[in-house]
Parts: sequence; C-alpha cells; structure tokens
Amino acid sequence: MRAFSCFSLLAVLVLGTPWATLVAHAQEGSGAYIAYTFANQPTSGTYTPQAAYTLNPAGDVTVTRSSTGVYTVRFINLGTVYHERTRNAGTDGEAGGAGQVQVSAVDTPGAYCKVAGWDAGGASSDLTVNVRCFNAAGNLTDARYTVLFLEPQLNAGAMGFVWANEPGLSSYAPAGTRAYNSAGGHIQITHPSSGFYIVRFQRMGRYADPALAAGGGQVHVTGYGTDNTKCQITGWSLIDEDYRALVLCRTPSGGLTDARFSLLALWPETNVGTHAYAWATSLPLPPRTRPPRPTMMAAPYQ
Repeated sequence: MRAFSCFSLLAVLVLGTPWATLVAHAQEGSGAYIAYTFANQPTSGTYTPQAAYTLNPAGDVTVTRSSTGVYTVRFINLGTVYHERTRNAGTDGEAGGAGQVQVSAVDTPGAYCKVAGWDAGGASSDLTVNVRCFNAAGNLTDARYTVLFLEPQLNAGAMGFVWANEPGLSSYAPAGTRAYNSAGGHIQITHPSSGFYIVRFQRMGRYADPALAAGGGQVHVTGYGTDNTKCQITGWSLIDEDYRALVLCRTPSGGLTDARFSLLALWPETNVGTHAYAWATSLPLPPRTRPPRPTMMAAPYQ
C-alpha cells in the first residue's frame, strides 16, 4: 500500500551574490548569512558537492563519510561568521554555537536524517555540520540529504529559530545564539507530555496574516543528536500576537519520546534572498490517518 502524508517544503536561493557583498550587506544591519548544500554521494569518502546545488559565500564545501550514515559537512571559512557573533553575543554551552541548521533526507525511501551537531569553535575558520541518517528501523544508513545554515543579522526580517536542548523540562526559555526571534520577544518551550512540545515565539504574530487561521508562514524542524529519534511539525497557529509551533518526537517504532530538535520559522518578509515554501495538505490519506491541524493547541493525536 502506498502511504501519503502532509508535509512542508522550503527552498532558499541566493543568486549571484559574492561573499564580500554579503558581508557589507550584513554590516549595514540588514539580511542574514546563508549557506547550503545537497550531499548527493552517500557512499563517497570525501567529495565536493555539485556547485549548482551548493552555496558557501566564504569558500568551498566538502562532505566526508566516516562510516555508514555518519557524515561531516564542512563549509570552508564560514566559521568566521560564527566567531564574530559568539564573541559579541556569548555562547550557548556548545563550542562555536550560533545560527540555525536544518537537515532533510532526499530520495532515500524510508530514510530520515538529522543534525548531530554544528560547530566552528577554537581556531577553526570553518563551519562543520555533523549529520546522521537512519532507515525506517532506526539503523544508520547511507542517504542523500540537504543541509541549510542560517545566521541572522540585524533587520533579518520575519524569522525565528530555536535549538530545543532540554527535552525533559516541562517549560523553559532557550537562550544563547541558537535562539532567535526577530520580533524581539521571548521564546518559550513547553512540554505537556512525552514527545510533545509547543514552541512559542512572543510577538512574532505581527508578521502573520490574520485572515489565516494558522497565520501563514512556514515552520520546519529537524531532530538533533546522535540517537535515532525523529521529530516532525504537526501544526502551527497564531494566538493573539504569539506564533506557536507544535512538535512531536518519536522513536523509529512510532512511540512518543522526549528528544532534542532544531526548529525554524519563516515568513515572506524574511530577508534571506530568494526563497519559496509550501504546505502540502491535499494528498490522499490512508484510512485512520488524521491530517495535521495547524489551529489546534490541544494534546497531540497518535
């Protein structure tokens, strides 16, 4: 039987913009640093991804496979951006911690990929992103995937992200350079039950479309860590001036479990160059499968 599901899609492009231009743009207090790549050689030891699907305004990109399903993506010289922000804003408990990373598996049936960590600490001038990929049973597997890195500057437009690194706490306010709310409000993560999280961006509802129940925009999540848990967005909603995203994290067998994750929220006003997104909700669903409900803030369905 063929299975269908609802999903969200994000595409970000920065066209014809050299590094010097991006640096000058950021220093003027506008925009965001962005880098990405498509790692499409899952069994190669070390290689340079295809340029047409790669952006690193600071240099080259390399991908290294150290063992089955274990990869390191290196954005050469992009660590200089990290060092500047962590020096100005402090760190969040992880070396070189700043910005936001999203990872998605591509065209590998049943596989999912997640961020195992990202870093540009010490004397390194590079940004490294560690990736783990798993099959449906939760075992490490070789897979193709994409990596997206964002680092906001002043006036980055409508953008919010968070690294949810305290999966067992009932409620907390994530801090440091891996949490960002362009509206200037707080970020609060609540944990009503096992594997279920509500991420609230205070005052970010000002970017939302009041004519839409969910407020519009786009939300993405990727699991974080070396374990085989996986997380997904089950909806997002506008409540007063706050924007809230619902996250479920599961084991490979489908059971709800507490887990760390990295979440990104964007709107059309996000100042990250050319970008596009879509929320696919009209696919046929198999029996007894309920679609996501962005307007619901109740306990998650299973």
